[in-house]
Amino acid sequence: MDEICQDDQWFEQAFTYMNKHDIPLPNDKKLHFYGLFKQATIGDVNIEKPGLFEFVLRAKYDAWNSFKGLGFRDARNLYIEAVEALNAGWSRQGEYEYIPSPEELKKGDGLSNNAVSTMAVEETIVSDDIFGYTRENNLEKLISAVEEKVDVNSKDEDGYTALHLAADRGYLDIVTFLIDSGADLNIRTNDDESALHLACISEQLEVAKLLISRGIDTTLVDAEGLTAFEQADDTFVKGLK
Repeated sequence: MDEICQDDQWFEQAFTYMNKHDIPLPNDKKLHFYGLFKQATIGDVNIEKPGLFEFVLRAKYDAWNSFKGLGFRDARNLYIEAVEALNAGWSRQGEYEYIPSPEELKKGDGLSNNAVSTMAVEETIVSDDIFGYTRENNLEKLISAVEEKVDVNSKDEDGYTALHLAADRGYLDIVTFLIDSGADLNIRTNDDESALHLACISEQLEVAKLLISRGIDTTLVDAEGLTAFEQADDTFVKGLK
């Protein structure tokens, strides 16, 4: 029992040290610490998988999910060992002076500069159009835009329509509204992905069911030659059936 308590104290000390100091780390290392921290404090991932376009959230989800099945104790020990392996001023023997080299200082770009265990989500600038309203899940503004005769099948610079964005994020009400407003179910992105492809990849079950019930072509293939079902997890496909 005393050994377990000591491990918990080391974990708390390591976590506190990492959040108090601006230690330059590359993105993959920050995500590694984030995933370990979440697994060590909560356990297996307990949130829905973010959409493809939620880049930071999806990266954090994948990092956490990569430790699925790892016990609290093992996750905490790995976190402690990972902090010590940085040689960045903390070990189980205590804190020591750490002076980063110029090369190390260049590594601290990307998702966040410090607070590597909590990793605050970056804010995204949302455009004031049907694509922005869809990303915001703002049905009221989207309805107003469509009532002003905005083309619901218009594409953004990446070839996505509002339907693609809503399907990826699982915004069921917006998907329903767009379909009722004349959205082309089978319109595809620059990578030949349909809204069903995005719903399946992002595991948005209810949206995928709706798209199928409304008659989307399930045989369409993307740039890789795969149907939406072939891009999905087997468990997800079973849920559709």
